[in-house]
Amino acid sequence: MIEALLEATRDRLIDQLGLSEFEVGIQPDGRPPAVMGEFYISLDEASIQSSEMGFLQEKYAITVWFTLRSGIYANDRKDGPYLLQSKLLTKWERKIIKAIHGRQEIRQSANDLLTEYGLTGSGEFSFPLYYGGRGKTRTPGEWILGETADPSPCMVRELSFNGGLRTQNLDTIA
Repeated sequence: MIEALLEATRDRLIDQLGLSEFEVGIQPDGRPPAVMGEFYISLDEASIQSSEMGFLQEKYAITVWFTLRSGIYANDRKDGPYLLQSKLLTKWERKIIKAIHGRQEIRQSANDLLTEYGLTGSGEFSFPLYYGGRGKTRTPGEWILGETADPSPCMVRELSFNGGLRTQNLDTIA
């Protein structure tokens, strides 16, 4: 079920932000491909929580990472470039939030995908995803790995979205 939510969210970001599949993708652990361009938006599952009721009620969460390549600067000269790139990160962060937060289109698309997957009767998503906040901007040099990867450093923001609620009668679980 999480696959439908990830796929619907990815497609929404591509459509709403005018991006390509080379700039947005579903990636394990959020790491961008080694051959990413100047930036990459990665999606992955974060968690699935379940109720303790007589029916199955699951709350889905996903994580969206925005990775931006940055230059190499002397330690005593990082403040200007850091602030400039941080502002660019914030601009993209707000666009991502606007494209996902509370969007019924993602919920409906995920439900349509469940039908495509042959999971009719498996319960539908009844609530969309909501922005849950983010942590500190990170600058991990090892974030982009691989033989063809440019070893340049990058800046990463990890955005949390949760609340994708799905309810299912236990009798309909195959």
